[in-house]
Formats: sequence, C-alpha cells, structure tokens
Amino acid sequence: MDKTFLSSKLKYWAFLFLWFCSFSLAQNKIDALKSKTEVQEFVRTAIKSDTLLKNFELVPIQDFHQYVVYSRTKTVADSLGINKSFYKGDFDGNGLTDLLFIGDNKCCTGSYHDGTRTVDYSANFSVNVILDMGGGKYTLENILFNQFSKVIPIIKKHERRDYIEVLYDQQSEDLEARQYRTLHKIITKILIYNFDNFVEYNPSPSQLSVEKIIYETGKCFGKCPIFNLELNKKGESFFFAKSSNFITNSDIDEKMEGQFATQISSKEFEKLEKILNYIDFSNLENDYSRNWTDNQNSTSLLTIVYNNGQTKKIRDYSLPGISGTYGLKALYSILSELRFNQNWERK
Repeated sequence: MDKTFLSSKLKYWAFLFLWFCSFSLAQNKIDALKSKTEVQEFVRTAIKSDTLLKNFELVPIQDFHQYVVYSRTKTVADSLGINKSFYKGDFDGNGLTDLLFIGDNKCCTGSYHDGTRTVDYSANFSVNVILDMGGGKYTLENILFNQFSKVIPIIKKHERRDYIEVLYDQQSEDLEARQYRTLHKIITKILIYNFDNFVEYNPSPSQLSVEKIIYETGKCFGKCPIFNLELNKKGESFFFAKSSNFITNSDIDEKMEGQFATQISSKEFEKLEKILNYIDFSNLENDYSRNWTDNQNSTSLLTIVYNNGQTKKIRDYSLPGISGTYGLKALYSILSELRFNQNWERK
C-alpha cells in the first residue's frame, strides 16, 4: 500500500477522532458540572457578552435576604423541596443538557437601619437558564416574570421534554380598600422554550388568520423607545419612530427618528401569526396595566385584526420586563426587534 496514501488516511481518521472528542466535550460540559463551585465558574464564563454574570453568586431561595425574598415565598419553596441553587434539564428539546440556576448577580444593593446603624445588603434576585445550543454555543434566558417577581422554578417532565413550572407571588393594589393594601396571589405557569423564548405551554394553539398587527409603546420614566408598528399581512407596513429608538456611539440619536415603510416578509409575518395563535391572543385579557396605578402613562397597546375584521386590543405596561404573560413578553421583544431587522425605507 502506498505510504503516502496510508499517511493521509491516518491523518484523516486522527482529525475525525479529535473533532469528535472536542464536539463531545462541548456537548457534555453542563453534564460534567457537579459542585456549586464548578457551576458558578461555568455561569461566570459561558456567556462572555453578559457582564452581569461575571460576579454571579449561586444562592438558594432560602438564603436570600428577607427584604429580597419574603418568608411567604421561602415557605412555598420549602414545601416543594426547591432548596438548591441549580438544576439541569433539556429545556429546548435539542437533546443537550441545559442549566437552570438561581442567585445574585450583585447589580443592586439596598439598606436598612437596625436601630443602631445602617446595614447594606445585596438586593438582586435572578433565575436564569443557560441553553446548550451545541458546538460550544450557549444562550442565556431570564425566566423571571418581571423584575418584581421572585420565581420558584420546578422542572417537570412530559412526553420526553423538560418543562419549567414557575410559581410566583403576584402582588397588586386593592383598588376597593379605603387605605392602601396589597393583594397577594400565588400564580403557577408551565413554560416551554418556543420561538426562541420561554412562553406558557399551550397543547392546543388556535388557528386564527391574522391580518394586521399594530403595536404602540408609550412614555415611561427614563428613556424608553417610543414607537408605533403597523404590520400588514398583504400590504405595506409602517414604523413610526418617535423617541429613543436609535443609539449611535452609546448615545440616543433623535435625528434618526421619523416614519418608515416596508413590505414585511411573509415568513416574518407567518412567524408572528404562529406566536399569536400559540399564546391564544384572542382569549387573553384586554387590560394588564390596571394593577400598576403608579404610572398609567407607561402603557403599550397591542391591536390584532384577524378573521375578516375582528379586533382584539390588549393594553399592557410598557416598561421592559413587565408584561401580562410570558407569551406577550416574548411577542413584545420580537416586535421591538423588527424595527431593525427589516428593510425599512424613510418616508
């Protein structure tokens, strides 16, 4: 046998062996994590683009400060046996193990007076998932319902798929009380990773024909993007950029605001239609903003025209991280991204 041929064959098989080993290591990295120290180091380094994770500390729900996680939530977590700071499962259904972790990214602090001195404490609470996308690539997802919720996560298995059941204390103002009073209600939702987001699991999505989607955001404290989107299934779509939509060199460029138009791709509109049907938009509440009486101007309005002119309107809180449902939160994020991933032309 030709020595040159044999040498090339050996090199070929050696290359395949090394590639397989490196791919296997990338696939099994989360599987290999055993201790809290190992998981914490992985969390701090896996998503290099997220600076908040660099100092992340794994903390079980029971160990958070009483002003961050109230005793009511800790009692529920205890009763369910949720006493660890990390869990594993295949949440996106791609056959690779993902990591759910609970802790503190040290991004904010609080303080109180104990009678003799002021005491500082870390005021952050985070529940995140790192999804293994294969080939050493990872995606980070936050599964808090909003920045006020203290989610208790439970991994559920169904039909060879891992789901995340979340419980949280929904707080709202008692509008019928003579004095200010907060109402509490434990909410339970089952989440599935779908449309590149965690949304409420729906085994029977609707099949409605969506004709037009209008999304309007309002003012908020600070500099939130204010815009209107009007997306038409068979006609020209419009983007009205009003304020804080464009960032140039880390600063908001108000000169770029204006009116834009495009013919949205049929593939993109079909994706939006599938999401709307999956979250069962026609049966959602009409107003999710009513419990947030501190800032009624900070609302968004979603209008869906479907099935030959029927209309569904959903009013919601427009600040990032607050929404009526996980599905709506995912939809708002996708709609917001459309401002920059379509071929808009200035009118």
